[in-house]
Amino acid sequence: MTGYDRSRVRGLTPALVLFLFCLLVYVLPFRYAASGDTVGTELLPVSILRDGDFYLDEFFGEDDEIPYVLWELDGRLVNAVPALPGLLSVPVYFAADLMGVDILAHRLDLSLISMSLMAALSVSFLYLLLLRAGREGPTALIMSLVFAFGTAVWSLASRGAWQHGPSILLIVLALFLMFSRSPRMAGLSGLFMGLAFAARPANVFILAPLAAYALLHTKRSLPVLLASAAVPLGLLAVYSHLVWGSVWLLGQCQGPSQFTGNVIEGIPGLLLSPARGLLVFSPFFCFSLYWLARKMLARRARPLDWYLAAAFVITVLAYSMWQRWWGGWCFGYRYLSELTPLLMLPLAECYDELIRGSRGLKVLFFALTGISACIHFLGAVVYPSDFHYNPDDIDFNPSRLWGLRDTELVRLTRKLLQAIGRRI
Repeated sequence: MTGYDRSRVRGLTPALVLFLFCLLVYVLPFRYAASGDTVGTELLPVSILRDGDFYLDEFFGEDDEIPYVLWELDGRLVNAVPALPGLLSVPVYFAADLMGVDILAHRLDLSLISMSLMAALSVSFLYLLLLRAGREGPTALIMSLVFAFGTAVWSLASRGAWQHGPSILLIVLALFLMFSRSPRMAGLSGLFMGLAFAARPANVFILAPLAAYALLHTKRSLPVLLASAAVPLGLLAVYSHLVWGSVWLLGQCQGPSQFTGNVIEGIPGLLLSPARGLLVFSPFFCFSLYWLARKMLARRARPLDWYLAAAFVITVLAYSMWQRWWGGWCFGYRYLSELTPLLMLPLAECYDELIRGSRGLKVLFFALTGISACIHFLGAVVYPSDFHYNPDDIDFNPSRLWGLRDTELVRLTRKLLQAIGRRI
């Protein structure tokens, strides 16, 4: 792939060990962070296996309150978010069903296992991706562990049936294939870019620059790229037409009308808010952004660097204009979580070429990584607190997201200390 050293797929044993270790850490607390947004995704595999359809009305009686994430269409209840995250959970539900597990009663546990599997796979393939990108084994291993426990992969993607876990995995797989020496294999990255779009159409802010890079700089793989991308996009169009009545809805109920936010508030909020900021919850990404900026200013940036930077800028700008840039009730930088694998590429290069040779920068990097791991431990093991609704709802008073003394992290730390105190 242009701009990075190519190498054969190697390191399969460390990748497998990484997968098993991360899966163990993700699953063992058995703490599922349920959300109103994830209800439909938790129920969808049950409906597919039992009834062979995508409708969810059989789970609710006439007097039951219908979750806000389910929409009524022609008398049937449909999940308002894309179906692909639920489809990817079907194998776990199917295996449990074969073992006699009540998959409806245990759907939260099964969703946790499924999302943890996808999160652990994303870590393993990031390791293989970094090897293909020219990084040595120790650097690839360190960066993979940073990705696994210092980002939203741990605190969000592995914790609940959001769209983000499948999206991160599919984006990592797309990048992994883009670095292949074989034009045919590189072209198959289009399949995973198409799947990432189907899993979360808002991923287009990331996928468009990556697709542009693939189209302009890997022309030998172009036929396979276009053909493989057409498969998931075509299936998405069919599903959207049959279930939602329009291919333009992209298998969900949200649309451009949601872009009513203020970039002046949104951009600093997404990056620096004490309750949501990317550079607050994973501060080591400062090195990623510094490295990209430094290479561009010095005119040493390779083609891919420009597209990674474009994906970052476009994504932050787009979500800053979203009506709720903070992503509702959640932990950390939910909307920017799909950027994490992209930012790991310049971070790994920065580590090799700058950080590793400087004792001071190495201490700073690992200190920031330790802080990040502690923060995402709180999100994975201690979250939630009452921050989102006490003393009032952050969706109606987002100024609380800028508080310094009474933050989500402060409340979670207090909750952890109280739990330790009770045990002592």
